[in-house]
Amino acid sequence: MKEKNIFLRVPLLAFIPSLMAMLLYIFLGKMQNNIPSLLLFLICVGIILFPFEIYIIWKNKDNLLNKSKIKLWQLILIIGVLFGIAGLMQSLLTPLEHNLLSNVIDKINQVMPSYFSWDSSNLVNYSNAMIIITCIMYFLLNVIIYPIIEEFFFRGVLTNKLKKYGYLAPIFVTVVFSLYHFWLPFDNIFRIVIFMLPSILAYKYNDIRISIGFHCVCNLFTTISFIMAVL
Repeated sequence: MKEKNIFLRVPLLAFIPSLMAMLLYIFLGKMQNNIPSLLLFLICVGIILFPFEIYIIWKNKDNLLNKSKIKLWQLILIIGVLFGIAGLMQSLLTPLEHNLLSNVIDKINQVMPSYFSWDSSNLVNYSNAMIIITCIMYFLLNVIIYPIIEEFFFRGVLTNKLKKYGYLAPIFVTVVFSLYHFWLPFDNIFRIVIFMLPSILAYKYNDIRISIGFHCVCNLFTTISFIMAVL
């Protein structure tokens, strides 16, 4: 990767496959209504986005952040503290961000397809079997598989490509990570803030388990909340 273009190439590695997955999601969402939108999205990113990221991870498997000597109890403590901070930031930043960007959010909601909403109430028109399949897939993919892939891709591969720039690497990659969530256009300030510290710690201690654990715990909380609302 040419050094002079690295700050352009790194975002493109993230944005292009994410945008392709979103376009497929939009296209299929308009063509059918037999599959819940959340399950359809999981399928789309599973077809396009994450296979690409897995390929990049495999190509760079010898240069990942995984050489720390942090003990397991220390890791659990760090993740617990980070999750507590994230909960505090959510109560402070999310309402503030929504108030500041209320006009922008309203305009986006006006043009956003209805199936972009993953509210649990959108599943009421589907069979119990389809609801259970959606919940199981959401748990497996959103709590375990996809966070691990994303962390190895962003905090492992992309951060490593910028390591010569010191702590600018995890900071820049965290911003890219937040913006690449085209399917979640809101809460970027909150997402950047809560993932910044885990990213910096993973970089500092050369231990990707910190960001992986934090990401999985955050997704576990939101996924369980969704499933409880559905069931």
